[in-house]
Amino acid sequence: MVLTEHAMKRMRQRGITDSLLHLVYMEADRLAPCGGGCTAVQISRKKADRLRILIGSDAERARNVVLVVSGDGAVVTALRRGRRSYGRCHPRGRREA
Repeated sequence: MVLTEHAMKRMRQRGITDSLLHLVYMEADRLAPCGGGCTAVQISRKKADRLRILIGSDAERARNVVLVVSGDGAVVTALRRGRRSYGRCHPRGRREA
């Protein structure tokens, strides 16, 4: 897994550990296109519940982390879910006229 300088800086600022990042990267089951060829990845509540049996409270912490991953698999940035909007990195619904 490749991390950009920006991702490492944001991880330090947001208190996201390497082990938490690795867990989300490997176990993510929710994907949303972000634009620019990037994808936002995170762990769903259902999967976090299953992981909690195996790894304990880290599963809940991992559920609240979102990674933005480029098309070549590099982690562009990491953020905590729910604190603020993360720009274009959310599923888009169709607009009705």
